[in-house]
Amino acid sequence: RDAMQSLQLAELERRTYRSVVNVGLLDLLLGIFVLLLGLSTTSNLDVVSVVWLALLPWTWRWLRSRWIEPRSGHVQLHASRRSRIKRGKRAIAASVLLFFLAVFTFVYFKGSLCAQPIDFGAILTAALLGTVFSLGGYLFEIRRWIRYAAIAVAAGLLEFLAKLPEGMGLYLLAGAMLASGVFLLSRF
Repeated sequence: RDAMQSLQLAELERRTYRSVVNVGLLDLLLGIFVLLLGLSTTSNLDVVSVVWLALLPWTWRWLRSRWIEPRSGHVQLHASRRSRIKRGKRAIAASVLLFFLAVFTFVYFKGSLCAQPIDFGAILTAALLGTVFSLGGYLFEIRRWIRYAAIAVAAGLLEFLAKLPEGMGLYLLAGAMLASGVFLLSRF
């Protein structure tokens, strides 16, 4: 009987967590970041995208407290879930740091490694976003982020192989994320 109750509580906690993350607000905010990242490839919006990324957690909390919690209520997640989320954030931060180290190394040695340097910007960006979204999707149990990872990699490869204008892969990913976020938020 206790095992059955514990399974029911675990399922209730899982459903509650999914209701917290399946609202679409985070998808919209991250979609705006990816859109700004795409715009920064052709304009001088680098600082804007970095500032948006830095402000994103606070923006999400503020909008969540204003729009979402009045309708759904405030949810205090179980300690094991909070611990898993914290580990996920650390893993994503480590992957971003390793990615930037790899990009720095590539850019630093680019001239000496290739007789004719190739612009791998689209592929490197796709690799970073694919890694971040697949890790986030797995660790935070947000399955649609794994689809975002696939879209990021496919769009980056398409941009590189089809020689599309710079940032086009990011625009495709941002469009998918914004559309998904609007759809989820409209259902909420």
